[in-house]
Amino acid sequence: MRTRWMGVALLLLAAALATGAEAAEQRAFALEDPVTLYAKPDKGAKSWEASLPESGVSVPSAIRDKQDMLWYKVKVDGKTGWLFQEGIRLKMGPKSKSAVNIYKRYVAARRKIAGKAPKNWTQQESTPVEGAEVETWSTSGAVLQTLGEGPKAEDVYFKTNSAEACKTFLGFEAIGMSKDELRTKVGTPTVRETPSGEPEVSILSYEFADGDMTLAFTLRSQIVEQAELYKGSTGEADTDWPVEVLNLRSLD
Repeated sequence: MRTRWMGVALLLLAAALATGAEAAEQRAFALEDPVTLYAKPDKGAKSWEASLPESGVSVPSAIRDKQDMLWYKVKVDGKTGWLFQEGIRLKMGPKSKSAVNIYKRYVAARRKIAGKAPKNWTQQESTPVEGAEVETWSTSGAVLQTLGEGPKAEDVYFKTNSAEACKTFLGFEAIGMSKDELRTKVGTPTVRETPSGEPEVSILSYEFADGDMTLAFTLRSQIVEQAELYKGSTGEADTDWPVEVLNLRSLD
């Protein structure tokens, strides 16, 4: 009997490990093509150019160098190499339940602004978009947009570089937090990326577990400097919106 239960336990453990491995799989996607692969996680190492498939490539391991920059170990066209973080989008974790809870706080705060435009908030001129209108409200260090007005308004965009605005809309002062503090608060991001030409910048994005929205934090040298909430998946904040709407998103 003991042997039988040991066998069952081993099977359960194997299943748990398999599930964990699947859930923890990370995949790298190129923001620009081609990418440079290095024989070692060192820019002085032998290198070659390669194109990543649209489906991305698996990242079995990653390390940080002495400058605290990330390197991703990948295999492309049968050849193993290392990708530097710059210009790479890394899918890290599942959709975020934490972001959904933060969004509930945001909606309550946004309705107060849109309902009576309190002091220091300015409502901009409405922008027509496909039979509806985008409404924009702004204040020092924050801007928000909805499609339509009233209880049925659809959230489109929010951005801030103000700790006070973060506290009001998100429930905590994200601006100035370290990467570790942010991840302790919000959890593992769905996506991490570093824009091309900005190796010191990282964007941690939390895609909603239910609904087509994303909560994103921009960090410079591992410190949060901006928070965004927008309709769509990672990187789609500007997708399909006219320039008139995008121009109203700048912060004072």
